[in-house]
Amino acid sequence: DAATSEGLVSGADLASLNAFNDNCDLWKQGSATPILKIMPDEAVPDTITATFVDAEDFESVVLKTCVILRGGTPIPPSTPEHDGYTFTGWSPETFSDLTSDTVITAVYMSGTIEHTVRFLDWDGSQIGEDQVVGHGKSAEAPASPVRDGYLFTGWDRDFSNVTEDMDVNATYVLLVQDVSTGEELENALKTAIYPEVTYRLTGDVTLRSDWTTVDEFVSQIDGSGYEIHYNGSAPIVAKLSGRFANFILDGDNDGSVTSVNNISSRFGMLAIDCRGGRIANVVVRNYSVNVANSASGFAVGVICGAAGDGAIIEKCIVESNCTLTVRSITAGGISGCSTMSDAWTGDDPMLLSIISCTNYADIVTFSSGGQSLGGIIGEASSQSSVQKPEIIVSNCVNYGRITSTYADGAEGRFAGIVGFRTGNVNSGTLCGSLTIVDCENYGDIDSQGAGPKVYYGGIFGYTYRLGAISISRCKNMGRIGGRPASATYTVTGGGAGGIAAYLDDVYGKRPIFITDSANYGEVIGGSCAGGQVGYVSANADYGDVFVISTNCANYASVSVLVDGGFAGEWIGDLNTNPKATVAPRCGYGALNSFFMTANLVGHTAGAVANFENCKTAADEGYASRSATKALNVWAAANGYESWVEGKVGDVVYPELAIFCTKPATSGLMVILR
Repeated sequence: DAATSEGLVSGADLASLNAFNDNCDLWKQGSATPILKIMPDEAVPDTITATFVDAEDFESVVLKTCVILRGGTPIPPSTPEHDGYTFTGWSPETFSDLTSDTVITAVYMSGTIEHTVRFLDWDGSQIGEDQVVGHGKSAEAPASPVRDGYLFTGWDRDFSNVTEDMDVNATYVLLVQDVSTGEELENALKTAIYPEVTYRLTGDVTLRSDWTTVDEFVSQIDGSGYEIHYNGSAPIVAKLSGRFANFILDGDNDGSVTSVNNISSRFGMLAIDCRGGRIANVVVRNYSVNVANSASGFAVGVICGAAGDGAIIEKCIVESNCTLTVRSITAGGISGCSTMSDAWTGDDPMLLSIISCTNYADIVTFSSGGQSLGGIIGEASSQSSVQKPEIIVSNCVNYGRITSTYADGAEGRFAGIVGFRTGNVNSGTLCGSLTIVDCENYGDIDSQGAGPKVYYGGIFGYTYRLGAISISRCKNMGRIGGRPASATYTVTGGGAGGIAAYLDDVYGKRPIFITDSANYGEVIGGSCAGGQVGYVSANADYGDVFVISTNCANYASVSVLVDGGFAGEWIGDLNTNPKATVAPRCGYGALNSFFMTANLVGHTAGAVANFENCKTAADEGYASRSATKALNVWAAANGYESWVEGKVGDVVYPELAIFCTKPATSGLMVILR
């Protein structure tokens, strides 16, 4: 507005307005016209003064002066004290929302005023003795009482400023509360505040299909084996720091599978993030999760999107009537990825434990690149500036097929158990370990094509720099890699391994050990393939790199699709070239292991692999065949029988499925009925 339209002198600048005092004052900041306007005489200043003074008997000494905004509330001084008097408050009693300068005076009573406070339990019995408390003083709470089957939650009234005799009652909530309807379960999920309290289902319940995700659940749900029917598309909770256990989450929608579409952020049916929570004995069925979008840090799992901060997921099953279809993200049948909040320090360094879980769901990607897919977990990385966070995946089994429908082969990391692990170990952070133990894969890991950066592993997919991996007592039975569905599809590279696909740019002092593990599935890589590991490389700036297999076996054929590619019974391509200035103490080799042929390493560059006490089929007098099926046929035709766990010569092999000659005489067979 022009100065004239506001009743001001036209063209007046700020200096002249400040000097302009002809019966006018400045308007306060925030008026309709920007910067500054002139206002009439009756203008009200922005601030007021509140003055706290002592009583007249004590010479009205100023105790505190507060300059506050108009409409504000001053903070009183410490309670004044005088011998023989009890301070009882201020006059006026309330002094909030002051609009003018105000004097607030202390008020006293002659003598000492005391009050009696009693603390009472739920049944009216007194806890402790009477407490005599001076006026305005605080009572002291007794030790927290204990009541069988209940959680003590506090006291029913404040006793920090006692001004009268009072009874204070203990408050409790039931430790186990029965839930019989979907409405009651919804109320529990949305209002629970006590970690110790369990909400127990007494029958099957149904949640609303228009469910709104709960921000955080801190308590416990015990399903008692009942079903929670839910055909909505929103995760049950965003953050699980409590416990879900013993129920079936069923998306059966009048006989059909619930389709969860248009997901645009981290996702899991039970929880977006399981942070310090626990999920146990949960079965998920009848969900088709479809992710059309992609974004950095985007992770999807059927059970939870991410898990960490000490989370435990155990004895959970994702059934075969579930599917997970994704694009350029991290995804896993149980959890999409591991996660660690900035606030997590953890007295126990275990960041995440996934134990005795089974996935039957197929995981399919239709994108050209960027995905990390695992039958159990898509990505399992663990770094911290505070400590070495550990991850363990134990006793887990994958039956689901993990594949790409992208014509020229997705660029990604696919594996039956753990898809991917990475980290910048040269940034000063601490690198924890990944342990995969007693796990099995029966699903085929493949794609329609084979791009230059697609890696398939029966147990583990791909690690970049972040080593410290132990794979122990694991078995792969699925076909790893595979031929394109059509001859028109491009095959330009990629790698496959019966146990692990790609161990890339491994840093020193972070060894990778594979022990007591066997591959039974055919391995077909793009440019490299290994019965145990497809590809290994060490970071050029570091020595002390170790990749060791002990008591392992490969019983299947190994091959590549690219002319000039590398295939080996143990490792397809061992490619390590430390700089001349580095004095490496690198160790690569297999001990006490069994392979189908003597072609143990397809290609080496800058590294020498050592083999001790390793045997091949030919060494033991068996047909030098490359497929277990062929050996079965050959053994049956030549009078051989299979061993049931045992050894060839003096070497013990895991779950031995190779053959020995029948004895010359069959001996005596006794059958007891």
